[in-house]
Amino acid sequence: MIKFTVEETGWLFERPDIEGAVVPAVQEATRLVFDHARGILAAHPGPGHYGHSMDAIAQETRHAEGIGITGRVYGKGKAAFKLIFLEGGTAGHYIPPKGGRGVLAYQKGGELRFRPYAHHPGTKGIQWKTRTQVETSYPVRQLIEDAVRRATEQ
Repeated sequence: MIKFTVEETGWLFERPDIEGAVVPAVQEATRLVFDHARGILAAHPGPGHYGHSMDAIAQETRHAEGIGITGRVYGKGKAAFKLIFLEGGTAGHYIPPKGGRGVLAYQKGGELRFRPYAHHPGTKGIQWKTRTQVETSYPVRQLIEDAVRRATEQ
């Protein structure tokens, strides 16, 4: 999950006009983070058995009284488990047959193969979450600071 919060502290949130300006800025920032993450995930092959990884994220902006306004991008749905593997990659591993059968059947290069197990070589992570956080942190901060500045100048 990628999450950021504009905390309700100090004089800033004693003014409803400031809060009114910050909520849309956090919503816009959340959309920006979501779109960026989805763009990185879209480049990954899919969809696979559980769906495409870019469809496994959602966005939300929430105002919690006394805490602040939070924007978050998080995993959802059947393909959400893929997000962990796409972030950090996977190590090579053996895949045993399912259901107590003694052999695994799979296709490779148009040929049906039967083996007692398969070896998956592992995958390299694409660091979608880390890249999104690094590449959107400045624009997110700017959106929120600009909204506060515009509201306080009025």
